[in-house]
Parts: sequence; C-alpha cells; structure tokens
Amino acid sequence: MDILFDLDGTLTDPRDGMISSIQCALGEVGGPRLQASELVKYIGPPLHKSFAQMLGCDDAVLIQRALDSYRRQYSAAGFAQARVYEGIPEALNSLTRAGHKLWVETSKPTVYALKVVRHFGLARYFAEVLGSELNGDRSSKTGLIAHALNTGGGSCGAAGSGSGGLREGCGAGIDVDKDQPTRALLVSLSSHCRIRSVSPRSI
Repeated sequence: MDILFDLDGTLTDPRDGMISSIQCALGEVGGPRLQASELVKYIGPPLHKSFAQMLGCDDAVLIQRALDSYRRQYSAAGFAQARVYEGIPEALNSLTRAGHKLWVETSKPTVYALKVVRHFGLARYFAEVLGSELNGDRSSKTGLIAHALNTGGGSCGAAGSGSGGLREGCGAGIDVDKDQPTRALLVSLSSHCRIRSVSPRSI
C-alpha cells in the first residue's frame, strides 16, 4: 500500500526555523514586527498567500521580495532548526519493513522538502518527495496526491497534520478516517499504533 505523509506538522515540527525566517523576511522588506505566537497560523499554507496577509497588501513585487528573503534565510539555516517528532523514524522503518511504499506530499517547494528529509535522515524511507515548484505550481495538495496515485498505481492512505490536508485527500480519492486525530496517529505509530487512522479499511 502507498501511504502519503505531509511534512510540516506531521513528520517534523518546523516552527522555529520557519518563524525566524519569516521574521527576518518581514524585517528586510519593512513589514510588521510579529511575534512567534502571531506567526504560527502561517505555517502550512503556501507562503506567497501568507506574506500577502502578513504585509496587508497585494503588491506582487513586495510579496516576492519577502518570499525571496524568506527562502534565503530558510535555505541557509531555518530548515535545520526543525525537529523530527518523537517516534517518526521508528514508525517509518516499521511501515517500510512491512512492505508499504511511503511518499512525502507537501505544499513546501520540493527543493526544500528534500533538504529537510535528507538533513534528518528520513529520505531513505520514501519512494519520492512530492512538493510544489518555486513559482507556486503544484502547491495544491489535491494535485500532488492525485499525481502520487497515478504514479503509485495502488491503494493509498493519507497522513496529514490538519483537516485541510485530509479534505484534499478525500478530494483526490484517498481513503482517510476523518474521525481520528491525525497527529495522534503519527505520534503513536512507534507504539504499535493507531494505523487505523490511515486508510482504516486497508491496513
């Protein structure tokens, strides 16, 4: 079976690195000084939309400048400030040993998603890392999941960090259990797990 995992908030906690990179970017373009508690809600959605909201404008040039600054900060140091959730490596190892094919699907640009999974030694567990393009293409998880379904050719379950990802999984034809807390699934996978939260009729 193919199992798709979101990256931020599912495999890793990216908050420290993303928040510090966002704060640097906002400072560089003269944006507002926002506290970490105010920025948490912007972790997950595509950043070009988030910067438009943070800057309170639709100035495409300013938004791109902020995004470019963020990417410089994040690529240099921010990505390495993430932390892998406890039990995730053991869970991924168990799933691959059981014969499941694992994928990462994320709205984060592929180049950065690969950097994260390689830095933390997770790349060996995944058949492919599917992310967006730097120009914003493929930022829809529905499209990413549909691509994985078409490529994998098998039954598929989704493990994500929020209700949006699960709704998009359903939209792409994936069997998910919306009544189980997905974060709990991932945290408890290492202790013989609530795998029923991912495609309960198939595992």
